[in-house]
Amino acid sequence: MNLASYIKRSVREYSDRIAVRMGDSELTYAQLDRKARSLAAHLSTNGFAQGDKLGLYLPNCPEYLIVLYATWMLGGVAVPINYRFRQDELSFVFTDSEISWLVLSEEDSFRLHDILGSRPDLRLLLQGDSQRSTHTLLTDIYLSETNEVSITPCRDYDDAMLMYTSGTTGKPKGVRQTHRTNSASIEMVIDAWKLTSRDHLLGTFPMFHVGGLQCTTLPSLFSGGTITLIPRWSPMDWVSISREWKPTWSGLISTMLVDVVNYLKSSRENPNSFAGYRFCFFGGSPTPSVFCDYFEAAIGVSLFEIYGQTELSGLIVTYQLEERRISGSMGKPMAQVVETKIVSADGKRLIAPGEEEAGVMYLKGDVVTPGYWKRDELNQERFVDGWLKTGDIVRWDENGYLFYTDRFDDLIVTGGENVYPKEVESILAEHPAVAEVAVIGTPHPRWIEQVTAIVVIRDATATVQDIDSFCLQHRGLAGYKRPRRIEIVQELPKTGSGKINKSVLKQQYREDLTSEEEAN
Repeated sequence: MNLASYIKRSVREYSDRIAVRMGDSELTYAQLDRKARSLAAHLSTNGFAQGDKLGLYLPNCPEYLIVLYATWMLGGVAVPINYRFRQDELSFVFTDSEISWLVLSEEDSFRLHDILGSRPDLRLLLQGDSQRSTHTLLTDIYLSETNEVSITPCRDYDDAMLMYTSGTTGKPKGVRQTHRTNSASIEMVIDAWKLTSRDHLLGTFPMFHVGGLQCTTLPSLFSGGTITLIPRWSPMDWVSISREWKPTWSGLISTMLVDVVNYLKSSRENPNSFAGYRFCFFGGSPTPSVFCDYFEAAIGVSLFEIYGQTELSGLIVTYQLEERRISGSMGKPMAQVVETKIVSADGKRLIAPGEEEAGVMYLKGDVVTPGYWKRDELNQERFVDGWLKTGDIVRWDENGYLFYTDRFDDLIVTGGENVYPKEVESILAEHPAVAEVAVIGTPHPRWIEQVTAIVVIRDATATVQDIDSFCLQHRGLAGYKRPRRIEIVQELPKTGSGKINKSVLKQQYREDLTSEEEAN
């Protein structure tokens, strides 16, 4: 069934309720529907047909949801484009996705003039109200009201979105998502967390990722709730809006959770002055338990972990609302939409719940992508007998809870011993001077790889020697796991979704070591 039908249901039942707000701007469900119908009518009149692709190159804003809704009304395929992509990545995505329309700001249309010039066939719709451009403005389209647009019927297997991964290695990969993979994922979130029309989301994730759409804003729209958007991430804004508007739920990537904790620790505000939250969730990368525990105590809210991928149209491992978080565990697989198996690293046997051994997670079910866009070689690599190979190493406990160990690609083998960066990062995060940390493997002439810690500190007086001494004295850190190289930096590189970009770090410190060897 067409995803637009789920939003239309909320329009019928909650027409006067606020659907989305950002700053001083608010849209009721009725206003959202009216603007989307006007846009859909304009697109249809100008040749947009079922199956056509429309790109969205916008930061978080209410417009995003209007454009998505209008695209789906016509049976089109929405292509959310990472707003943090570099120009070469944007050029690739504009062409690879085969979009025929693109929505972007007027400012970005000037900034990307050269790229857009190579696609003269691409129809542009501009956000904003300036008259400097010759392209059509969304604000002008909204002035033309219509009731003539009806929702185009779509089958479950029809594509609804094409979402591109962050492209940390090589070119971005387009992931096909159907109406069914999306509806199954979104309805599962609503069911797991018992979302209703009375809930109010404080949205933080960028909507060009599954965290910003299928995990948060779309479940809110499908259930008739209210969304308050933060246009640009700021822990101070998250704290102030949480207190002013009293949302009932919010999601934070791990970096954001750390930011909030560090902000509360450094500010003189009373951290115990929050009300309204039923729960918050976090995910994106492993988060040291010391930050989770502080957050729960300061905010006074239950904190859930999640696991998901673009290939899964959102999350597939989390907690039911009534469950309590187990430290270090992502939760349980959502069995109503996915089957799960863990396979040993050598690929020879299944690992049962309760075994200590970690293995690679494979998934199959309603939420799994039908495949990558125009990437047959990747489809053959990632799909095995109908199962998606996630590339993540996890383990079960005896009760079926999953514990993330690491990305298969991030595993460090030093002197023949396996080291999982997450474990070392969790210990380093206990040091009071450490604000953020990433652990990677870098080349070593004897051990082949050495454990390397890249650290952002909050205390300017802290030194590499201080951190090394902490590691030496920590009873939980075996000698072969101790970082033999520690680098203190001002900030860590992030992907478009806000995760620490270890691919960039590996390349940077591998090149640094090569340059040093050549100099010697």
